[in-house]
Amino acid sequence: MKELKSYSEEIFKCSKCGLCQSVCPVFEITGLETAVSRGKFTLLNGVLIQDLKLNKNISKYLDLCLGCRACFEFCPSGIDAEKIIASARYECQKALGIDTLKKIIISGLSSPVKLNILGSGLNIYRSISRCLPFQNIIFKEFITLFNNQITQNLPYIKLAPAKPASSLKIVYFPGCINTYINANSKNATIMVLEKNGFKIEIPKNLNCCGIPARNSGDFDTFIKLAKNNIDLIPEDIDYLIT
Repeated sequence: MKELKSYSEEIFKCSKCGLCQSVCPVFEITGLETAVSRGKFTLLNGVLIQDLKLNKNISKYLDLCLGCRACFEFCPSGIDAEKIIASARYECQKALGIDTLKKIIISGLSSPVKLNILGSGLNIYRSISRCLPFQNIIFKEFITLFNNQITQNLPYIKLAPAKPASSLKIVYFPGCINTYINANSKNATIMVLEKNGFKIEIPKNLNCCGIPARNSGDFDTFIKLAKNNIDLIPEDIDYLIT
């Protein structure tokens, strides 16, 4: 991970044209200048010239980036904002630490045991959620959104292939959400591939891809998780699907 100061020239290149505003999904919702790249670059430039120090407010604004890279595609100066923001998050993590909620989430996603417990708990919740009276009283909108996210309405079904069997060796990395929380995308991917004659292998003991840790500036955990997954993927494969 490069230090933030190594991006000083790129940050200074920002002409403040505002094209990032036109494509940033967070700016569309919040209207905050600090939601877009140029606003964050203004803050980070202040840090680099020592007019500002990394603090919780700056960390909060860095968290607004989704990493979608839409601003990079539209930036006339070709500035890769996502890389710069990732570096700044890393610097924030070193300076301020990671808040308790993020630590809990990262710890949970980093452990297959905890993910299995979470998956089992969600299965129980799915089976009894309609009987819980508080759902229509407390945090109704949040619970409705949560229930929609965990609703599994596409079960895996073994389909007869419509094409001859392929000799290609394909490994599928489904990720922790598709494995433990909602298997709709996982089931759909496997069924489409099998229907087209492909045999899919999913290595055992794959863990979280590490993106939540990376987006929190915890690159040590991110690298550890990535290395674990890479070690579990055979080298003699034709394709890796994620």
